[in-house]
Amino acid sequence: MRLMHMGYEVYITGETNTPAIRPGDLLIAISASGNTKSVTDAVDKARSIGSDVIAITANPRGKLFNETSHALLLDSRRANRETKPHHKHRHIPMGTAFELSSLLFLEELITTLMLHHGIDETQMKARHANL
Repeated sequence: MRLMHMGYEVYITGETNTPAIRPGDLLIAISASGNTKSVTDAVDKARSIGSDVIAITANPRGKLFNETSHALLLDSRRANRETKPHHKHRHIPMGTAFELSSLLFLEELITTLMLHHGIDETQMKARHANL
């Protein structure tokens, strides 16, 4: 959504109005385990067509980290391991730590892209939904 607000042409995998991926397109694949079948299947398809892939994962042993040329490791699992023994009731459940880490990383990336391209919030708001 933020990339669209910046003026990029973006789509969500699986939506009915998403066109076919083409050579040179970019797929951003996100999976904490790095092995989520629907995500790795999309990566395999994109790579077979000649699309670029950037992977974001929490697992350095997962398929996403090891079989893509550009992978970012967000080790949110470490924070849970360090707090679990001492603060049993404060453990963040399931993939929440990874999801929050991804959100913060991607929002900071958008801020960096905004600065790099000279895009301000007013320009982005002009592309924001108004219905």
